[in-house]
Amino acid sequence: MRKFIEASVNVEKRQVDCCSNGCVALTHKRSHLRSRDACATARYTSTGKPARQMTSWSVPAWLTNMLGDPILGPVMMAGMKAARNAANRNSDGKQKEGLHDWYDGLNFLKALLAGLFTGDTDIALSISTDGFEVWRQRGFQGWPIIVTVLNLSLSVRTGNICQIVVAIASGPRQPVDLESFLHPLAEELNELA
Repeated sequence: MRKFIEASVNVEKRQVDCCSNGCVALTHKRSHLRSRDACATARYTSTGKPARQMTSWSVPAWLTNMLGDPILGPVMMAGMKAARNAANRNSDGKQKEGLHDWYDGLNFLKALLAGLFTGDTDIALSISTDGFEVWRQRGFQGWPIIVTVLNLSLSVRTGNICQIVVAIASGPRQPVDLESFLHPLAEELNELA
């Protein structure tokens, strides 16, 4: 999947040290550890190189590519404008027209009232992850971390171009601490905010 992403679009990436068993990413509070606290394997090989690294693709770079696209960019801005207008129509907290999409919910209304979405270039994101087993006989699993741009219409939002893979935690089993793999993404989102 990493090779497919890199062949499809030029996106900034960084390497994140992680457990060779896929237990944890060595981020945040684990960034200083020399061995993994979840499975006690060494962080570095005998040559001093990280035993394993996970590729993390930059969310700002993905979003810049999307906003710069002559088709997606205007659609994303129009989507945020429509979302803000719909939320303003329902600003009394009552869903007059019913729930049709993410912007009809009270969470978006609260975020809008808090001043988090003030312009058409603001972007609402959804983050998800789920595991899949690649080779059953080998017991290898992958846990992609996917960011979805909610500004786009549902038919466009569910397309491959709008499902942004930002990292893939992989190993023989489910990560012990999936949150540790989310830290590089959280750091970028804090920077964007």
